[in-house]
Amino acid sequence: SSRLGAGAKRSCSRSASAILAEAVLPAVHIHGIVTQLSREAVDSCEVGTVGVATEPITIALAADEAYARQLAVTIAGISRHTAGRPHRIFVLNDGYEPALAHQVARSAGADVELRWIDAHSADLDDALLPEYLPPATLYRLRLEELLPATVERVVYIDTDVVVRDSLAPLWDRDLDGAHLGAVRDPVHPWVASRDSLDWRRFGLAPDLPYFNAGMMVVALDSWRADGLGARALGLMGTHRFRYGDQCALNIAVAGKWMQLDPRWNLQSGHETKDSLAWVIEPTAALEDALRAPAVIHYTSLHDRLKPWQPGSTCPHRDLWFEDLDRTAWAGWRPQPDVVGARNDALLR
Repeated sequence: SSRLGAGAKRSCSRSASAILAEAVLPAVHIHGIVTQLSREAVDSCEVGTVGVATEPITIALAADEAYARQLAVTIAGISRHTAGRPHRIFVLNDGYEPALAHQVARSAGADVELRWIDAHSADLDDALLPEYLPPATLYRLRLEELLPATVERVVYIDTDVVVRDSLAPLWDRDLDGAHLGAVRDPVHPWVASRDSLDWRRFGLAPDLPYFNAGMMVVALDSWRADGLGARALGLMGTHRFRYGDQCALNIAVAGKWMQLDPRWNLQSGHETKDSLAWVIEPTAALEDALRAPAVIHYTSLHDRLKPWQPGSTCPHRDLWFEDLDRTAWAGWRPQPDVVGARNDALLR
């Protein structure tokens, strides 16, 4: 995948500050520009860097207001591991209140620029989501239209994670013509895995590897050219997949993706004793992931609760609170909930 170069930037007929002044929905200024932009304003403004000539590592996160705390934790983790390299984070959201956006923005370090984009669209209303998934999961399907046309690569990350290492090696990875790079799902490693999807119906080979969409390095130029987001969203309008848009993306990509080392998306399924990860991953790569994960993804598995849910004892729970205490929610801890705590385990 090609990258955004100096020659690819589009200039504005007006200053960026003038455009921002018109486009802000609210505006908060902490560690760079933190704005709520309309789609037109984002696309018309020059895409530059965060104060230096180096190309910024570009990241997309998606979260509704209910996940503001988790969003802040994700940003805090990214900010801890910039190694002085500029980062630009597009926050795809459902329209945050200014005060809440301000709280989240306090998690961003000096090397991080936040750009808030209202990602809700009526086009998403017809998508058939399983009950446990929020509409915000669909925002990643709109990357091709929401991000500036000059952005050719983006790292998408779910917000039920902690980031424990620099994302630079991930960003710099050559995808060798693939639409995206991702980590294989250790619970459902093939499209024909139990409860994955109806591979026959979609004309897929049963042994086609199945990826987890919680972390993707996306070749956005290729993604746009093939209309992958729109194709996946179209599938969501006629099929209710068990794992929502993740299944739709696997169908749309149809195997044209690069398998990355599991340390870039260590999922709950990697850490069970009988994990299929020992079959599908090189032993050394899996051992490295378990010893030093770069991104820990708190995926739902059986009755395992996520760190912020009352009664959770999940692995790496302490690391999530470590980063939480670097946000505006420092000191917060879940209160015991005797009603429905375990039923909430499947949420998100």
